[in-house]
Amino acid sequence: MTPPIFLTGQWRYLAMLNYRIDPALLEPLVPRGTTL
Repeated sequence: MTPPIFLTGQWRYLAMLNYRIDPALLEPLVPRGTTL
């Protein structure tokens, strides 16, 4: 028997923005060993 659906979502009106940033700004926020 399939369990009832608890949560659903839709990817509507989605915008993804990509831009360059100085890696030094992100280094304190990412896990140790992560390569930027």
